[in-house]
Amino acid sequence: MNSFKKTAVDQGAQDTIKFNITERIKGLATSLGPELKRHGVQLDINLPKSATTESVPGALSQIMTNLFFNSVKHAFKNIEAPAITITSEYDEQRQVLKVIYSDNGVGIPKAHQPLIFQQFFTTRRGEDGSGLGMSIAKELAQQKLAGDLYYDTNTTSGARFILELPVSDYSA
Repeated sequence: MNSFKKTAVDQGAQDTIKFNITERIKGLATSLGPELKRHGVQLDINLPKSATTESVPGALSQIMTNLFFNSVKHAFKNIEAPAITITSEYDEQRQVLKVIYSDNGVGIPKAHQPLIFQQFFTTRRGEDGSGLGMSIAKELAQQKLAGDLYYDTNTTSGARFILELPVSDYSA
């Protein structure tokens, strides 16, 4: 319950604070756990013990929530054992943590990949898709987190997004 409350507060907060990226993502995963379980999604998180940044934790929560729900909404149709994996790579020279979000879903067609972050691009027009989620996520990554969000076009199955975040302290 505390994790859920903290996540709810974080998503609304726009204040810049120092926070542990790993703790925030795990807390969000805990709060979204029942929804993922309802859809039969297996979640595997393998992040460093500690990666600290100074930015807006609500922005991180919004980006990750968007990725989770995009997978649930778009990726897992006819997938027998849907799974999401969150791992990371640390670029010591740049002091950047790359949070790697992957799913084993149907993937994103090559023709759609360059359009993912464009405002109003959606494959669900007339249903429940506004086409704003990923453009907002990228904007949050760049403007609120001083990082970036991009799609890994080298992915051969499922979808893979990389969120780059500056870190001040890192502990594997």
